[in-house]
Amino acid sequence: AEVQDEGPGVPRELGNRVFERAVSGRNSTGIGLAVARDLAEADGGRLELLSLRPPVFALFLARGDD
Repeated sequence: AEVQDEGPGVPRELGNRVFERAVSGRNSTGIGLAVARDLAEADGGRLELLSLRPPVFALFLARGDD
């Protein structure tokens, strides 16, 4: 699944560092994307930054063998 917003985007100098705890480009806590990535990885998936501007994130989840 892909998610995009209409914000100004991820600053180029941050790139994939936006997933590190305490890293923020907009005066936030810098924990939201870190937690989102941790949750995805805990379920066998991954969260990736596809585009800086516009900001596009993709969530890839492992398929179960049900």
